[in-house]
Amino acid sequence: SSTIFVNNLSFQTREQGLAATLSFCGKVVRSRIPSDPLTGASKGFAYVEFEREEQAERALREMNGVEVDGRRIRLEFSQSRS
Repeated sequence: SSTIFVNNLSFQTREQGLAATLSFCGKVVRSRIPSDPLTGASKGFAYVEFEREEQAERALREMNGVEVDGRRIRLEFSQSRS
């Protein structure tokens, strides 16, 4: 899969900023930070899709545990919905 799940995000992190942070690992096709439907507040996690699987693997190796906006993010491959 070329999509990674990013957990432990700061509630101040925005999709464009996250994509820019991870883009040195490869081309980010899409980043999505789900929000609470009532408040619009971030849920503290995101999905980031890279152009190729190798780029997602590089992000996992190089960015897991890195501090972004004051929080150490945790990355893993996103589980596909069945």
